Amino acid sequence: MAMSNVIANIPLKCIGENGMGTKYAEFSCIFPTLGKTYMPFEKYYDPVSVLKYMQESPMIPIWACIIYVVGIMAGRAYFSKRDPLSWRRVLAAWNFGLSLFSWIGAFRTAPQLYYNLTTYTLRDNLCDDPAALYGSGSTGLWVQLFVLSKFPELFDTLFIVVHKKPLIFLHWYHHITVLLYCWHSYATTSPSGFSSSS
Repeated sequence: MAMSNVIANIPLKCIGENGMGTKYAEFSCIFPTLGKTYMPFEKYYDPVSVLKYMQESPMIPIWACIIYVVGIMAGRAYFSKRDPLSWRRVLAAWNFGLSLFSWIGAFRTAPQLYYNLTTYTLRDNLCDDPAALYGSGSTGLWVQLFVLSKFPELFDTLFIVVHKKPLIFLHWYHHITVLLYCWHSYATTSPSGFSSSS
């Protein structure tokens, strides 16, 4: 089923157009019962300005990862001769915030993923323009926020360092590779990025 045929079967009021001229079906409009839970700023969100900035700034995630690794080494050296801090409440608040963000993001993107997998062919899901499939409008907002959330998530390691807990290779390797993968797949508009990150 071609994307144009799917959009042709959607009410005109539910068709949005992003800043690149790509038409998409706004998920919150297609399913009005779910749509009642969406805030006005989510509906018909245009991700193009942030996407273009990310495409023009490929060094940002690389520099972030370099600063992250240097920060880990400097922090571990600093705390090697000092007592650990006790930031348990701050850590609990931080983890609650990340957990809440993840639940909201899952609630916003999982229905779109299910819709795409049951409406479009495998070829459509893996090869069509992600701006039309899921990258614009309400789902596009939460996909973009998910990608950008990889930067604040680097601060997870701060709590390990200041509490002088063991820092395993998998922890910091995961943070670096996920940030780089998410930025790259988003900036290059990889259609399969949605299903692998959700």
